[in-house]
Amino acid sequence: MKQFTLLLVGLMCMVGLTKCTLVPVPRSAKLADCTAPNVQFTYKIKGGNLFSMLLGASRAAQLPPSFKGNLIISEAGKEIGEYPIGSDDMQECNWLHDSPELQGYILTWRHTSSTAGFTDFLQAERTYDFNVKFSKMPPAGSSLWLHWLE
Repeated sequence: MKQFTLLLVGLMCMVGLTKCTLVPVPRSAKLADCTAPNVQFTYKIKGGNLFSMLLGASRAAQLPPSFKGNLIISEAGKEIGEYPIGSDDMQECNWLHDSPELQGYILTWRHTSSTAGFTDFLQAERTYDFNVKFSKMPPAGSSLWLHWLE
């Protein structure tokens, strides 16, 4: 009976560990600093899903930040998506765990019938070119981040 109990406990632990590895883990990567009205960068998506573009604004700045612009995504020279971004349509978040000096704001939270969801464009093992054109700059010390679940 004791061996059966130990076997049962061992199996339960193995099942528990297996389930732990299935829990999505949030990840973030800094893509660029917002130092000019036109910010361009290339990024290879290594894996994951449920992608969001974030603005990290310094907690020392006046929050929430005020800014406006467009995010254009291209792959192999072909534009695949464009998003209006700005302080009038962002969602505050706490997703920048590794940078506690920054307050995060989701820039690609919403989409309309004329713009597909941001995550619809991005796929693992592909490289994308991003071009952010600010008509009104975010506060000094702001940066752009990609957030996803792995």
